This record gives sequence, C-alpha cells and structure tokens, in this order.
Amino acid sequence: MHLRAERLDLICTLLQLIGLPGLIHGRNWRVGVPAGSPFADPDIDSTEPSGIIYDLFENSEGFSAVDNFSLVPMSNWFEPVQLEQTWNMTVLESGSLGCIAELNTPNGSDLCLFVQSRATLEALEFMPAASNLTITSVPWVTLRPVLLAACLGPACPWKIEPSVLGAMYFIRPFHSSVWSLLLLYSLTTAGLLFVFEVTHTYRFGKKAVQPVPDENRFTLSESFMCVALAMFLQPFHKHPKSWAGMILTVFWYAFCLICIITYALGVSRLLFQTEEQVESHNALKVSMEKEIACERHSFWCNLLHDQMHVPITEIDLPRDESGYIILSLLDWQKPLLVDQLTAGLIMHQTINVNESGRNLYVHWLPAHFGCSESTQQPTFLSLYLNFAAAWPAVIRSVNYYIRILQESGALSRLANKWNLDFVQDTKLCRPTEAAKQTAPVRMYQMNGPLLFMIIGALSSLVGHFCQLFYYSVAKKPIF
Repeated sequence: MHLRAERLDLICTLLQLIGLPGLIHGRNWRVGVPAGSPFADPDIDSTEPSGIIYDLFENSEGFSAVDNFSLVPMSNWFEPVQLEQTWNMTVLESGSLGCIAELNTPNGSDLCLFVQSRATLEALEFMPAASNLTITSVPWVTLRPVLLAACLGPACPWKIEPSVLGAMYFIRPFHSSVWSLLLLYSLTTAGLLFVFEVTHTYRFGKKAVQPVPDENRFTLSESFMCVALAMFLQPFHKHPKSWAGMILTVFWYAFCLICIITYALGVSRLLFQTEEQVESHNALKVSMEKEIACERHSFWCNLLHDQMHVPITEIDLPRDESGYIILSLLDWQKPLLVDQLTAGLIMHQTINVNESGRNLYVHWLPAHFGCSESTQQPTFLSLYLNFAAAWPAVIRSVNYYIRILQESGALSRLANKWNLDFVQDTKLCRPTEAAKQTAPVRMYQMNGPLLFMIIGALSSLVGHFCQLFYYSVAKKPIF
C-alpha cells in the first residue's frame, strides 16, 4: 500500500512539473478533526458541519487547482488514547496522536489536525505510525493561554465595546445608577425649592403674608428650570427669596460643579484610552495567591506554577458529546486557564447557580493577574496547530492551499471571525499602562458629593424652620 502511494505521489509530482494539473484534479483528502465545537460542529438543519476547520477548507475547490479536502469528524478525539508510554499532554494533544495512529485506515483519515508541542513531538518518536510522518510547514493558527474568572452580577465590570465607544462617550463616564440618582436629586431639589418659596412667608399662629409683587414667586415650572440651568452652571432670571431656597441653591450649584468636573475627566479618559485599556476594563483582576484551575497536563499551568508560584489545581474539562464545555460542572469560584479556542466556548456565558438557597447568575469573563512591577512574568509560548500526514503529496497540497489563503486574505478573515491569533508569546499580567481606572463612575465613587448634597438639603430645612420662627416673632417679614 505504501509503495502504491509513493508511485501515485511521484506521478502527481511529475504532472505538476510539466504543467498538467488538470489531469489530477479531483483528488479528495480526508481531514481528521475533533467532532465538536469549535473545530467541526455538526449542523442539525443541513447536516453539514461548521466550525473553524470547516471554514478553513470550505473554499478548497475554488482556491486549490489540484485537490479537495473533506472533514472526518472524530467523536472519540477527547477520549484517552492508549500509547506505549505515558506522556503529559492535554486531551486535544493526545487526540491528535490518536488520529495519526489511524492514518490511511478505513476508519481513519489522510490528514490529521496536529497540535505541535514538546509532548506530542516526543511521543511521535515512539509511534510506529509516525515513521513516515510529515508535518505542514505553515502553521495556520496558534493557541495562546487565556485566563478566565467568574463573577456575580453587581461585581462584574460594565463591558465596553470599542466599536461603539466613540458614539457613546457622552453616556459612559457615569454608571446608569449615577445617572438615575442625578435625575432623582434634580427632581427632589426642584420640588424642595418650590415648597420653600411657597411656604417661607407662613407664620406660626398667624395668617400667611404673601410677597409683593406676586410675579416674584417661584412656580413649579420655574423651580425645575432653575435647577436644570444650574446643572450647566447657568443663572436663572429669578432668585430664591427664602433662606432655605438660598441655602439649597448654593449647595446645588456646588454639587453641579463637582459633577461637571467629574464628567469632563471621565469623557477625556474615555476618548484617549487605548484598546489595551478597554480590554483591561472588560477583564477581571485575579490575585496571584488565588488557586487557579488548569486543564490537566497543560504546560502553561506548569510554567505558571514553577515561575510565578501560583497555586494550581489540575482538572479534566467536562465536555458533552458535541465537544462543548459543560459550564454547570465547572467550579466557578476558581479562575480557569485554557487556550483561546476553549475560552471562546466559556467566555461571556452565564450560568445559574444555587448558593445557600439563593439563585445567583454567574458570568464568565476574561481576567488578568494583578502583578506588581517586581513580578517576573514568564513568557507563555504559543502552541502551533498544524496538519500531519503520512504522504508528502497531502502535505504539499495543504501547504499550497494555506499559502493561497494567506495571499488572498482569506486566512485573515477566518482569524477575525473565530478570534484566532498569530501571537508568539503571551503575558497574563495586567499591563501597567492598561491598569488605569477606565470604568464609569459608580455610586460608591460618588458618596462624597451625594453626602454633600444631603447635608445641603438638611441645612436648607433647618434654614426654613429658622425663617418661619423668625417671621413668627418679628413684627414685619422682610422680602
């Protein structure tokens, strides 16, 4: 069988050299991939798979002048593989070796997705099926580590979308709770101002004395207008006559000045922040003393434990038959370190958990370690995703096809669609320049100004009662 394959490969090579690719057009290579998301997810409606590798080879007929590729989803990819020796590797890595062991068999494939790591390369040296193995020279994607953490609703950061940030900058500086409280304070201040202006001429036990002329009285609409103009530090054509109204107006103008300064600083921060700062805001901060959950035998976790001394717990990621992560079986109280493809199945997902008889909604978000400047950050090298085959002709076809995708820009579009990266190294610590406070101003950050306004309202009430008492003992009120 191998001799026949070598002859076929030699004939194909000669035909390509003499410029007759059309004579060998139509060869179809079977590609072994994990059966499940995000690699090859079966489509229930059309029975056609979808996923990263499906999108990669979807246009093989249009781009490649020689060969076609069809997927062979393997449902046992994430199951343990029996090897002659024990190797410390993840289930994704061991699954690629299981695929290689079945190359060119009736139940196997001609081409396998291969995770190129130190463990898999060492294991290939002891596999008889890998004696004539050839690996693609152009890695089409890399796997990088991503740290995830779960948070409860109020503790989660308000997500900032860079694409809409420019259009929404005038709302983002304040959290929705602060905007709601400002509206409540405005309505309350206007109502108090109207009440103070109407009732400040009352006397205890005597008939109320009305100011003259009647046009000097504040109406309800004028009270709201006065409060609204004060929010922009603009004067109103009428001035309060009551002591309480004067005190309340002074405090309100001071409160508005503080809010305007805070708002202006927030707008400036949002307009000039970098994309790294936006990503930093959308991520949670994890202490280096907190225990981290890692996929079993992940070399990233070993590096994290050995060089950064982070406590590590190795786990087997719970998956269903489709390859999806079963979120309900994950321990949400421990941050999780996985590759970015696995993180895409977990990130921004919400689960319902029961804690002490209460139903809570837990959100999974990206996270970073809160490292100090003296912390030595190890470089987390990326893992390459290649393809492996026993026939050189298959590898040449894949290399040729991937090169066409790169030159046409199709590979970049695929990377944007699936959030793929070509990063050589990754650091999990939050960058210093991105650690600035970019979140909107929340309620607890406005405690000082809000308390200041409450004191102003109480002071105006005291002034109102003092004026009523003064009018009650004075012979003639003064306006």
